[in-house]
Amino acid sequence: MNKAVLLARDVDLLPAVEALLFAERDKQDIATIAHRLGVTDKDVRRSLFELETRYDDPKSGLELRWSGSAVWIESKHKYVQMLYSRQHKKEERSRELIEQFLASKELRPRTKQRYGYLLRSFSEFLTVSLDLVTTENIRDFIAHQREVRGNSDGTIASKVHSLSSFYGWLVKEEIILRNPMDRIERPRELKRPPKHLTYEEIERLREAATGIRKVLFEVLYSSGIRVSEAVNLDRSDYDPVAKTLLVREGKGGKQRTVPLSTRANLVLQDYLKKRSDDDPWLFRSNYRKRISKESIEWHIKKLGHMAGLARRVTPHMLRHSFATHLLDAGMPIELVQYLLGHESVRTTQVYAKTNPANVAHYYKRVFP
Repeated sequence: MNKAVLLARDVDLLPAVEALLFAERDKQDIATIAHRLGVTDKDVRRSLFELETRYDDPKSGLELRWSGSAVWIESKHKYVQMLYSRQHKKEERSRELIEQFLASKELRPRTKQRYGYLLRSFSEFLTVSLDLVTTENIRDFIAHQREVRGNSDGTIASKVHSLSSFYGWLVKEEIILRNPMDRIERPRELKRPPKHLTYEEIERLREAATGIRKVLFEVLYSSGIRVSEAVNLDRSDYDPVAKTLLVREGKGGKQRTVPLSTRANLVLQDYLKKRSDDDPWLFRSNYRKRISKESIEWHIKKLGHMAGLARRVTPHMLRHSFATHLLDAGMPIELVQYLLGHESVRTTQVYAKTNPANVAHYYKRVFP
């Protein structure tokens, strides 16, 4: 074989050997490498010696390691240390910014938890600290959440809102000069009408309800309160004369008074009369503690099964039914907004729908 052919083969072999070692990321026997590349052991050794010489250069971050006839590629220790050091500084800086942001905001515990979880997830996704983020980094994260994690448009919209709040705060505090969220398009969250129960389904649930399930069903349906609000109710929040409940810990920390139906009021009075304890909470679990959110959800779900309903019934579905039925009966949306504890009437509008019977009723009042 002439010298030119040997030279050509050597030029092609060197990157092939290097690529194989990179791809395997483990010790490789010289004979195995030679067999896989279709060359001799001598050819492989010659290429490895050339690689070793190249990696000896101080500017190279790699080194060739040997163990008998086995060989592999590793990162040089000093560069690995540098990488870990920078990674540690990046994580430390991001953690510091997240803590400062959460401390500066008057957020309720669950909201603070949600913000913290998102920002930490975003930080883990990044190769830089949160204050060095670019618009492209944010777009990559959103694409990852949508395509890999399967987030819906509504979830993406919520995460974009949270990131906007965080980076708006960074700009306000003059930690960064330009907001990377300025060029991020806000996904439009399509509001679908919530699932609600028909009047017939409500009656089937009522007929099937007994014991604590009867109490929970009547109170939740006639008041429209959230399950978390029901959990936090105390005896002192209930006024049997006025037939009302005082919701002290509503969403956003707001307080409101909601009415109870006569039926719910009687059922609740009977429930309390049968209790022999002096515990302050309105709803009591079987373990002599305040009833939990999960326990209420389980009771309502079981009630749906007992009533023979094909779909899963939840406390939130009773809240949806409360709002839908009131609007269907012609109650002004602003009053329904108050009863639900919504901050904006736009949130309540998702329950509104056009009922032809209502249209005819109100039309005839003006044009008989």
